[in-house]
Amino acid sequence: MAYTRKNIKNLTGGVSQQPDSERFDNQCTAQTNFSADPIKGLTKRAGTNYVQLINDGEASLQHASKNTFTHVINRSSGEQLMLVIGYDGVTDDAEPDISLLKLNTETDTAEVMTLKAADGTTALDVAGGDSDINYLDVANSHDTHPYSAVTIADYTFIANKDKTPALKATTSGGIGMYERDHVKRGVLFIQEGAYDSEYTVKATDSEGTTRLIRARTTNSGQGNDGGASGKTGAMDANSDLIAGALHKALEAGDDSADNVAFTVSSSATYTDVSTNIRYTWSDDSSDFTFNDTVGGSNYDGGNVAFTGQPADADKITITGCDGSNTVKVFEFDSNSSVAGGSATVTIGTTLLDTMENLVAAINALTATLSLSAHLVYDETESVYKVFVHSTREGSVHASAIAGNMVETTDSGGVMTVTAIAGAHGTASSSTAPVRNQIHFQRQIAKTGGDTIGSVITWYASYATKAEADASPINIEITDSYGNTMASSYTDVLDNLKALPKIAPNNYVLKIEGNEETDTDDYYVKFTSDDENATTNEFGSGKWKEGIAIGVQYQIDETTMPHQLVKVDEDTYKFQPATWSDKKVGDATLDPAPSFIGKSINDIFFYKSRMGLLAGESVILSEVDDAENFWRSSVANSIDSDRIDISSSVNEITYLNWAIPFANQLVIFSDRAQFLLTQGNQGLTPSTAALSLGSSYENSTIARPVVNDNTIVFAQEKSGASALYEMYPTGNTELSFEATNISEHIPSYISGKIVKIEASSLASTVVVQTDTGDNTLYIYRYYNQGKNRVQSAWSKYELASDYIKGGHFISDKFHLIEGHHDGSSTTVADCHWILTYMKFDNTDSLTNSVDLSFNAPGSSVTDSGSDTLVAMDNDFDIRDNAARKAKIVAFNKTDNTLYTVADSGATDVVTLSGVNLAGNANIVVGLKFTASYEFSKQYIKRGSADGKETAITDGRTTNKWVEVFFNDTQHLTATVSFPTETDFRASSVKTYTGSFAGGGVIGDQPSETSSLRTSVAARNDLPTITLSSATHQTVTITGAAFELMHTSRASRTN
Repeated sequence: MAYTRKNIKNLTGGVSQQPDSERFDNQCTAQTNFSADPIKGLTKRAGTNYVQLINDGEASLQHASKNTFTHVINRSSGEQLMLVIGYDGVTDDAEPDISLLKLNTETDTAEVMTLKAADGTTALDVAGGDSDINYLDVANSHDTHPYSAVTIADYTFIANKDKTPALKATTSGGIGMYERDHVKRGVLFIQEGAYDSEYTVKATDSEGTTRLIRARTTNSGQGNDGGASGKTGAMDANSDLIAGALHKALEAGDDSADNVAFTVSSSATYTDVSTNIRYTWSDDSSDFTFNDTVGGSNYDGGNVAFTGQPADADKITITGCDGSNTVKVFEFDSNSSVAGGSATVTIGTTLLDTMENLVAAINALTATLSLSAHLVYDETESVYKVFVHSTREGSVHASAIAGNMVETTDSGGVMTVTAIAGAHGTASSSTAPVRNQIHFQRQIAKTGGDTIGSVITWYASYATKAEADASPINIEITDSYGNTMASSYTDVLDNLKALPKIAPNNYVLKIEGNEETDTDDYYVKFTSDDENATTNEFGSGKWKEGIAIGVQYQIDETTMPHQLVKVDEDTYKFQPATWSDKKVGDATLDPAPSFIGKSINDIFFYKSRMGLLAGESVILSEVDDAENFWRSSVANSIDSDRIDISSSVNEITYLNWAIPFANQLVIFSDRAQFLLTQGNQGLTPSTAALSLGSSYENSTIARPVVNDNTIVFAQEKSGASALYEMYPTGNTELSFEATNISEHIPSYISGKIVKIEASSLASTVVVQTDTGDNTLYIYRYYNQGKNRVQSAWSKYELASDYIKGGHFISDKFHLIEGHHDGSSTTVADCHWILTYMKFDNTDSLTNSVDLSFNAPGSSVTDSGSDTLVAMDNDFDIRDNAARKAKIVAFNKTDNTLYTVADSGATDVVTLSGVNLAGNANIVVGLKFTASYEFSKQYIKRGSADGKETAITDGRTTNKWVEVFFNDTQHLTATVSFPTETDFRASSVKTYTGSFAGGGVIGDQPSETSSLRTSVAARNDLPTITLSSATHQTVTITGAAFELMHTSRASRTN
């Protein structure tokens, strides 16, 4: 038989679920509302401090804690905002609720911000289903909320994984081979003129019949007429004039009644009087024609020709179909508005001015009439012509050059153009079906109306793309200098060297690279120097890399993350973000971002890029452009371009969380962790890779958090959860390991972890689960160098009914607490209060209550012999019986406790028998109980490996326990026994004041005191607990046990 005094230097080891004999001496069986402070000891936790009552009807809070999303927006050191989104978590079409709270951490105040719709003025209609707020709708069942958020400067982006990003149906425009799917188009370019040279155009019609058109320049001596005209051969070498001669010959083949030159003998040869350039043509077939009238849809149109200035009384009437095949009539004149529309034609100083004004007036009504006008000059008739044509999308083909063709699916939907212009002009209209007509165009001079330039464009229209694909129509050009002076192309070239500097605006070409692959192809578009130039309008400009025709190029902003934007100090607006359009390539060269068609699981910001996780992919925006997820060039590799990569593991791996950490990005799936790696050149599309770093299962509900030099993440188990810390080993860039910091409490964290928060300042991790509405699990740690000397778990149970989540902001942990309203017991009917508590040990506490409200002197008044303390914002602290029983009031300077009367208004606390009007030291709060249960005690002896081992054989008797403390006002020690043993009744011993069993409540002893109580029982029978249920503080520095061990051998003897 041996007696041993077992001294435990501190009680800060936290809870352990290992066998009692295997635990450290400072670990316990249970710990609630005590904080394991490695410096001060085991202290009663700090209470929560009242900040402000939030609107009782704040809808975003009226949902279960696990269905509430919170996000902190840091605007400045003293101002933060807390975003709150809640949904009911049950119905598939749940209407979400959103709130935004502005916190002032310097004054500990808060206010609810006003939320507006995208226009910044209309109130955001949450209940009514505002079109913008609908993005937050929840369509599926979730273990928690489906939201994630990231703040970049003044914009907070919110993603909803229940929304599937999509592209708009709108496709890219421009002109080229197949704009709108049924036009063939090409360009002839006279790059250089030369004497005594020949340029040959090979034209093939819709039936495959071929015609050759040749233009030949003379030598440098004299013109073709022997000099009679005064035209010398020097003019022959002008590329513009060569193109003009070819254009004139080509135009002779259109359907105008006076231009039938192509039907003459194939051996005819002509000399252009103005240029002395000779041109000929020959047919392979006598029935060659550029007009194919066989079947198909009607192309109806016309032109208005003017030979002189119209007068004020002249009128032009245009009849056409709108977007719904409804006939509308518009009348233009110089004095009145347009019937059915609004436009005025101004009579200019010249005929050209007037014509341009007319074209502008027609084009101004494009949206209403679906017509567009274009001005040309007819050299043959020496008149200006205004060609009018359709701009209808879909079933109606739009041709933006002279040719005036309309295609409709409704045979009655025809367009006619009629002019009433007196002696100043004539009008013509076409009603005969004209199909597959080849049209030719050159630039029109700004003055004089001449066609100019070395570029000729051509096009032929079809009812369908299939028809266009099947048609053999084509125009090509060669020259007698080895094809170095002229070039022709449709929609494809193999290089850029043959492109003209004057061309139709918005003409699109594909530049092909290696024939064996499409990856080095790209597109160029001609962009006019004139910002007001219309599509197909000739002019000088530049060829720039662009987008193919007919490609979906816009992201549907209604399906993408939305944003909160500050309007003024008290107002924010919720709106769709403005996502950039695709500008280059096609669906293969610049494919849609990988998030299109997939849920967005997380949104983040890393190395000046917005990031999204979707499916197995990580998608990063362009550098410094958070809203651009397209490439800026497919012709060149740009380091700042978007990054879109996927996991390379052999199994399907959906990515859930992206955590920026120590200049790296760690990405979590449910079974593995990946690192976004890069080369020495930095993070670029060509160097970025997703590499496997570790393979730990982790929660898909709780977002991992960075804490010091580790990442803390959760792992779900059956009915409980575990918490891990992951850290780099330092061996390689990809070397990470994780430690289960909850290994010794395998079933302690009940339910699924829904939220993790951490503070390196307080060396604390806070965990919230989907069970225990007012419970937080607390992990306190302390490191000495690389060694962790404290790893303590406990739980806090707040004197509230619900916790809506919390965030560490600076040194304070802010929470949104829910307190039942009256007799209600539902989360939908609560008082919502913003509070904060502190986890660090920088403050010396003199009291510890929850919802601590220090009433200003103006709120403290006398009422007879009593004092009335009015609560902030008329908070009904006394309207709930359970809460009312916890109310305590005291003086914060000396802890004098006052008697709280059970009467009066629910938003007022009455202090009986005292007159304290104007006293600014009165604190009202809710008391809570802190408890600590010792482990079963064993005598330990040293072993050869330096460790202590518990003696478990024989019998160990616990004689007594003594607890040491300081700065303690109230502490109770209880020794109880299992009821089935009928051993003896529980014993309770209480310390109040400066000595055991007595003292004055309110005294705050500074010296070390102790509380000793008898146990006198076998060590595995009694339960020894310490508790404190008052507003007073407790700091326990250690404990001692007197144990007696009788070995089995001694008992036998």
